[in-house]
Amino acid sequence: MTKKENNIKYFKDEVNRFIDYFGLYDWRVYIEEQTDKDSLASCHWHELRYRENDDHNGGGQTATIYYSKHWVENKKTTKEQLSRTAFHEVLEIMLCKLRDYAVNTKYLVTEMEIDNEIHRLIRIFENKLHGLIT
Repeated sequence: MTKKENNIKYFKDEVNRFIDYFGLYDWRVYIEEQTDKDSLASCHWHELRYRENDDHNGGGQTATIYYSKHWVENKKTTKEQLSRTAFHEVLEIMLCKLRDYAVNTKYLVTEMEIDNEIHRLIRIFENKLHGLIT
């Protein structure tokens, strides 16, 4: 395997590990290459309430994590960088519903919906992180 192939495999494995760790099983996540030289990776989710132009035609909650072709080819890219970036992009997925609620202009979002989402995230952090820091 080439350095690029190893980096891609490791990045994908890390994304899937963090999705599993946080229990984000209600998401369909695609991992694809991008040619953007300005970012290491990015996360794009399909608007959660209105999906007229869903590229993956998947239903449910769908996101695509893109990794930079140039970044994974770089001989200086480390496993730590790949793992940290995969973690960052998975956290983007975790928080995207709150961002969607904050910026949407098509639907009324209720206080209960926002409160439910906040408590869903708190439960994830309680279940996964509390024991590590107490």
